[in-house]
Amino acid sequence: MADFIRVWIARNREVLSGLALLLLGLTLFANGVIGAANPLKLGVGGIMILVSLPLIRRAAVRLWLTRQHASGVVIIDERRVGYFGPDEGGFLESDALLSVHLQPSEEGPAWCLTTEEGRTLIIPVGAEGAEGLYDLFNALPRFKVGEAFGLLDDPDAIAVPRRVWAQQGSEEVQGRILPKA
Repeated sequence: MADFIRVWIARNREVLSGLALLLLGLTLFANGVIGAANPLKLGVGGIMILVSLPLIRRAAVRLWLTRQHASGVVIIDERRVGYFGPDEGGFLESDALLSVHLQPSEEGPAWCLTTEEGRTLIIPVGAEGAEGLYDLFNALPRFKVGEAFGLLDDPDAIAVPRRVWAQQGSEEVQGRILPKA
């Protein structure tokens, strides 16, 4: 039983930490309102509440996405991404990434990673280990995690391929990202 609880806490740690921050913020806010009004507690509690809500939302979306099961396994070793799927797979270096698209696939939304050489790696969002891609994406300059999560929340938004990130200096020509010469 202890192993089950430990695994459950480890899997849900982001949501639990966001909820703890929310609870602490609510407690401080309530203490600032009840009794002698304390503007410091009121302000700090309000800020903690406002900060915790998007954290909880992101963590819940990430948790929901990892619970969607798609075939394949994602392996991230330092800055190298590997995907082993039933029909296709491969490896690519994240330093060579040219663009990241979110596109529909048979198994739900999928990340389409394109390199400067024109190689693509399509990884279903629900593949085992795909949650590690978010840390990799965060390391990319100008990658907007909020926009990517927003697209994943809206099924209509991912009905067509959407560019989430492109390397600075690249341009899109007829739907294909090309490096600037």
